[in-house]
Amino acid sequence: TICDKPIIEIQKLLLDVNSGLTLPKLVQMYHYRKKIELNLHNSMTVCLYDEPLEKSVLLQEEINLNKADCLKKYPLLGFIISIKDNIQYKNTDCTFGLLELMNKPYDTTSEFISYLESKGAIITCKGNMAQFGFLIESHSTAFGDVLNKHNTTRTSGGSSGGDASLVSNRLVNFSIGSDLGGSVRIPALFEGLYGFKPTNGRLPDPIPDFFTKTKFYGTSPESQKLINKCLGPISTYLSDIQLF
Repeated sequence: TICDKPIIEIQKLLLDVNSGLTLPKLVQMYHYRKKIELNLHNSMTVCLYDEPLEKSVLLQEEINLNKADCLKKYPLLGFIISIKDNIQYKNTDCTFGLLELMNKPYDTTSEFISYLESKGAIITCKGNMAQFGFLIESHSTAFGDVLNKHNTTRTSGGSSGGDASLVSNRLVNFSIGSDLGGSVRIPALFEGLYGFKPTNGRLPDPIPDFFTKTKFYGTSPESQKLINKCLGPISTYLSDIQLF
């Protein structure tokens, strides 16, 4: 039931010596929920196990040394996050829903995601998405259709459907998608969650050009520049988005 709580309440438990909750235990709880769900909704493209657990152990050691000022240094403590498949993260693919881009991992994590981690966020998986991201559902030739938690004959919406599904099924407590024409807001609506599209440029863009790892790189025209995409959060609780 801890996994169902708002992150603000989770933070209080993590800083309460009598609660028995530690950050590694919290990560393991979400790992266990992923194991039970077995990706039945096709929401994940990759699941990270050892690395987030190791990071949580190191962070817990710092928490134990100074609980009083912990949230000043780590305001994103307790955020167990998924990021959309198209966001650059070390040793993972950015498939954009395409078979062509599978098994072509990036060597580095984007600076913005690394910044979030430096503030206490734990990245545990990546969310499935619609091919190229220009659809209001989340069909992927690489990972299949993302199914709606409330009715599996329906879509979770798109294009950030995997991340909305991960939050809806409580496999993470927060996710970061991208939105150009509704790609965060539509799946949030379909899954009964909160989604927010910030002003363009408010957050950095950690999404690589999807042509860079294909044979088409350098031969395609420029991407459209009229409407800019931006990152946006999805959460069960509006208070968590405000905190983020």
